[in-house]
Amino acid sequence: EAQDSLVDVRTGKATPLPESITRLARRPHGYQVSANGTMLFEGTDRESGTNQLYVVDVGGTGARPLTSDALGASSGSWSPDGTSIVYLGGWKNVFDLDLSAQLSVIETSTVKITRLARGRAGDLLAPFFGTDGRSILFTRGDAAAGSLLDDQPQADLWEIPAVGGHPTIFLEDIGFATYPSDGKPIAYTQDVYWREGHGGGVYPEIWLANVAGDDAHLLVRGSDPRWSPDGTRIAYMWGG
Repeated sequence: EAQDSLVDVRTGKATPLPESITRLARRPHGYQVSANGTMLFEGTDRESGTNQLYVVDVGGTGARPLTSDALGASSGSWSPDGTSIVYLGGWKNVFDLDLSAQLSVIETSTVKITRLARGRAGDLLAPFFGTDGRSILFTRGDAAAGSLLDDQPQADLWEIPAVGGHPTIFLEDIGFATYPSDGKPIAYTQDVYWREGHGGGVYPEIWLANVAGDDAHLLVRGSDPRWSPDGTRIAYMWGG
């Protein structure tokens, strides 16, 4: 049976997640550690069956639910200073991108929630804080594409102030992006469409570009890029 674990990168020793996490939520996933050493994760609330966000000390102490959204919460990401988390709330089924969702920010100490935007979940994907913590960037898919292989749509990166305001497009055709701590370069995912006979498909690639979206070049086949804190490495999902 597969088991999530914590691993010491110095020794390579892996230990199963502590009971404080597994007891709190079923199927924990999406682990992220903040600048101050607090870990964020997602899991299924054992009573309501909804997906919620949780925080815990990386040693396993102080685990607690952060959200209690009646329809669930997902896609959480830390602010640079580790005091707030941006996430999608009100998203009942995280596999249905046509459902309504709310882009929100929650302060971890006070649990105060600021609602930034509401709309189709597929238009508010993968939110994260900008490097200065004053803006939120998120990915908006191309819902108008009639045929993936014919239209070959690419997602766009949008921006909205972290205190609320009007969203504006930030970079076109550069979706599912992420920055290192100094804001450069951008790592993002591009879909590659292919045809063979009467069939075809799509696979993801990770590209790098400067902050204006120029000088783009292919890094590796894969998706979901995540920068190391020092900006020298990227963790990603293999693209198949």
